[in-house]
Amino acid sequence: MPVKSIRVWATWPESDASTRYRLAQFYPFFLEEGYIITTDYLFPEYFYRIKNRPGLLVAVFKIILMMVFLTGRIFRLPLAAKADINIIHREGFPFFTPVTEWIIRRFSSFLIFDFDDAIYSKPDKWKNWRDYLRNPAQVNRIIAMADTVWAGSGYLARHSEAFNRSVVMVPTIYHAYPIEKPANPVPVIGWIGSWTTLINLDLIGEALTELAKTDQFIFSVIGASNIREFSPEGVHVSYHLWSPQEEQTRLPAFDVGVMPLFDTPWERGKCGFKLIQYMSLGIASVASPVGANLEIIKNNETGLLAGSKDEWINQLRLLIRQPQKRKQLALAGYEFVRDNYSYESNCSRMKGSLEKA
Repeated sequence: MPVKSIRVWATWPESDASTRYRLAQFYPFFLEEGYIITTDYLFPEYFYRIKNRPGLLVAVFKIILMMVFLTGRIFRLPLAAKADINIIHREGFPFFTPVTEWIIRRFSSFLIFDFDDAIYSKPDKWKNWRDYLRNPAQVNRIIAMADTVWAGSGYLARHSEAFNRSVVMVPTIYHAYPIEKPANPVPVIGWIGSWTTLINLDLIGEALTELAKTDQFIFSVIGASNIREFSPEGVHVSYHLWSPQEEQTRLPAFDVGVMPLFDTPWERGKCGFKLIQYMSLGIASVASPVGANLEIIKNNETGLLAGSKDEWINQLRLLIRQPQKRKQLALAGYEFVRDNYSYESNCSRMKGSLEKA
């Protein structure tokens, strides 16, 4: 079989969780299958590190850099013609959707569109300034023009099927295994996430405050530089800025992992990745009954669901007070993820799409 080439178009480098877990962790598999991989990340690593940094001078510096990077991306678009397969991850350009994606389509012999959020809608809980220069609904045109769509959840796949007949559900997976760890002297309830997803913790702030009046626990937060904005009264919160090292050290130490979500169109498009992370590491999970969370958690079997303040209090209290229940759910959750959200199963799904090119 002749060697084929793949060009990956993504906005952010591999420090971004979406780029890292949706695509980069599968590059070794692509290479084993005989593909040549070329990555085209719009913004480099150093820009990713400063993208949320405040300050007027920093903002001016970021605008100048952004113009340079955007211009470079425009001039590189014809390179799509040199690849046998082009993969657009989420977007080809941050603005004017779908102009750039249409150009990549024109140069492509086979185009895969990969996405893992409801990016065809606007977030309800936070404002995205880019929406002044693009219409998120135009993402549906990208879905329609692709030869194949990789959707991160059943919810996103069902949406995509209205625009494209070749849709494959490729969940975002966490290629890890449970590890032996010493028992925490105090139960650790934890959350890991990004700058924009931190707001979902507001759903459980009052519940944690009430729970702290009767039960002893530590709430561990791993995230971006805004993590201290979440500070529920009376709760012992441990803050950790995300880095690969912090994730490897802090995440496995959780006794319970949480994934609260507001019930909005944007949040329904979330792929339940936090739950997949927790379960892959053998951590008992509690989540809002929203979107892909309902596909991953079978209540009281693979995890617990909580749809109100009282339910969050009761479910977390149960797991704090009953270590055996934690172990039972952790094992069942791990087995479920192992059987349904494995690295190998995603490789098989991707291989089927790539072989169509």
